Formats: sequence, C-alpha cells, structure tokens
Amino acid sequence: MAIIWLTGNSGAGKTTLADMLCKDDGWIKLDGDEMRSSISLGAGFSKADREEHNLRVARLAKILHKQQFNIVISVIAPFRSTREKINSIIPECRWVYIKRDGLDKPDRPYEEPYDTITIDTGKHNVNESYKLLRRAIHEQT
Repeated sequence: MAIIWLTGNSGAGKTTLADMLCKDDGWIKLDGDEMRSSISLGAGFSKADREEHNLRVARLAKILHKQQFNIVISVIAPFRSTREKINSIIPECRWVYIKRDGLDKPDRPYEEPYDTITIDTGKHNVNESYKLLRRAIHEQT
C-alpha cells in the first residue's frame, strides 16, 4: 500500500493526474478542493489555515492507509515546514512535485520541494505526465 502526495501550484495538473490514477488503478483520491468543502470547511488561505488543512488531510490519509488503501493526495502543500510535519504524521508518504511554470501568485506563495520526483506538465502533455507519474510510483513503492 502506498501514499503518494502530488504537490505543486494550483493549475499544475495534480487533480487531473490523480483522477487518472484512480480511474486506472482504483486509488483513493484526497483532493484539496474536495477536502476544503468537507474536513476543512471554512478554512481560509492564511499560512496557519493552509497548514491545518494539510495536516487534516495527512491524518485522514494515515487512517485510510492503515485500512490497506492506496492513497493519492492532490493538495498544494505549499510550505516546506508543513511538508516536514506531514512526513512526521505519515512517514511512508512519497512526494511528487507537479511543476508548471507561470503559475506563481504573490498571494499564494509556494516553496518548491527538494529531493522529490518532479513532473513538469509544461513540458509534457497529460498522457506523458501520467506515464511519468506511474513510473515514479513504481520506483517509490
């Protein structure tokens, strides 16, 4: 069983790739927008709210993983410090950075991760990106 967290700016393709994985292999998807309308209802976009939102998703992923589900998470997780806290909750989490240039916004900061698999959806079409994701999952699990 695996937990794969797709991180990257809004609009990079995280949800699209997660949807493809769920359709092909039956993974459970925890999507940031869906989680904001359920377990993080009312959460804003301050750094504290974003962190709490991410940690709630991590705790839910941990519960589902213990029940033997493969989990793919498509949540921005914009701050390195938050990703470190997520790793302490779910150390088995494997990170994949979905990169796309030109999506930076001053009101939505994003700190690029290091030591992760990177898939640049600006250089690869959706099918190529999905093949790269599948390869990354195979190598990490």
